Amino acid sequence: NSGTAIGTSSACMWAENYFAIHENNTLLPRFQPSLLLFYQRFIDAFYIWLKHNNDNQHHQFCKTMDEFGSLRWEMDPLATTVNFLDLTISIHNGKINTRTYQKAVNLYLYIPPLSAHPPGM
Repeated sequence: NSGTAIGTSSACMWAENYFAIHENNTLLPRFQPSLLLFYQRFIDAFYIWLKHNNDNQHHQFCKTMDEFGSLRWEMDPLATTVNFLDLTISIHNGKINTRTYQKAVNLYLYIPPLSAHPPGM
């Protein structure tokens, strides 16, 4: 097998550095000048704003994301609203709106630090 086991302390660091090579050498030089207005990635999730709606360039960008190693990305279709990490980000009438987002499968298995639960619970 190849790769790092999920959950090990070094997995996030490996993922960040591994894909940064592809970003810096291929993705950003090729697409940032003509297509990408904004690009942000956090480990295995990324978010982009396009300079213009060009389906062909967007398709090429998505294809190029998958051309590095064995990592494969799931891409959402182009939209004006997207859930990214813990935010819902939308663009309406030229304004950017944000609100907090929680996945439907969030089980809330942690106790918030300011909870009134007794210690040790």
